[in-house]
Amino acid sequence: METSEQRSTDTAGRYELSSGEPISTGVVMAIAAASDAEPVPTADATEGTPVLEPLYTVVDPDALDALFAADGSGTAGPKRVTFFYHGYEVTVTESRQVCLERLERPAGDVAE
Repeated sequence: METSEQRSTDTAGRYELSSGEPISTGVVMAIAAASDAEPVPTADATEGTPVLEPLYTVVDPDALDALFAADGSGTAGPKRVTFFYHGYEVTVTESRQVCLERLERPAGDVAE
């Protein structure tokens, strides 16, 4: 579990997702932009450019998309999900915002 010592005081960014964009895709693209990483490995990527680990290693992308489904199939009530991904605390809100806060140490690292 991450501690307050791992959090940076700087917010890395706030991203508005388009109405048709899946939440899971928006999260990956927001993290890639904030961390200057490739969202997926590509043949023409610059050598040494970091590549994001798959989103499914930290959260179920289908469940995340379903929670915020625009067709009303998601759960009722206010929605806000927070998880850790690629050195960031990621919060997705019901207004389709992805808020990123950079962690000083990756989640799971313990202070010495």
